[in-house]
Amino acid sequence: SYFPPKTMWRSFFCAIVAVLTMQRLNRNAGSGKLVLFEVHYHHQWKWFELVPFSLLGVLGGLLGAAFIRAHIFLLRLRLRTPWLRDRP
Repeated sequence: SYFPPKTMWRSFFCAIVAVLTMQRLNRNAGSGKLVLFEVHYHHQWKWFELVPFSLLGVLGGLLGAAFIRAHIFLLRLRLRTPWLRDRP
């Protein structure tokens, strides 16, 4: 994929403005937090929980790759077929 440097600099600038704004709001509120809410976990995760989440991640990646390949295949088919190319 192509990501133009101009867009990267714009997003970097927006991130800097967001951080400075949050720091300014934090200074005014005096809470000492950069977010309005916090999540506290009372239980530690277990090692056996890694297996299903790893499989879920691999499955999601494979399905995403299959979707992209199917989309490219259908796009090329559409461009090669005259009656599909003429009807958007």
